[in-house]
Amino acid sequence: MPGLAAKPIIDLMAATERLDRVREREADLARLGYRYEDTGMPNRLFHRRSSSGVPTHHLHVVTADTWESRNERLLRDHLRANPAHVERYAALKQQLATSSKDEDAYTRAKSPAVPCAKPAAQRPGAGRPTRSEMIAGWERSTSVLTADCVSS
Repeated sequence: MPGLAAKPIIDLMAATERLDRVREREADLARLGYRYEDTGMPNRLFHRRSSSGVPTHHLHVVTADTWESRNERLLRDHLRANPAHVERYAALKQQLATSSKDEDAYTRAKSPAVPCAKPAAQRPGAGRPTRSEMIAGWERSTSVLTADCVSS
């Protein structure tokens, strides 16, 4: 994301029809330096690649049926459309990065800002919303990354 400070780790996300087929290819990923870690996240596999013990890459593999509604993608699209929110989100990330050296704690701390309005977009009983419905509901209901979500 242009203009957004980031940790020196390349985050990748890929989609597959079946996660078990990816698990069957663990040896291939290991040859590329990726190691599987159980994060407890449903419908997602997580692989970390390191160099000299320092993480360099994260590979998230998700199910194809969840690809369109992934928080990471929705946030990316929202930030691209709202440059002022990039500055707020960057400030939050900087603050969290200086307050915690634990990568998992950093991710957990910024997580509430990422899907700030996602619950409003997921209507009980209405089935899975489309990507455009989620973005519209997200923006309409809580003004993502405004003072309600991220204090600067």
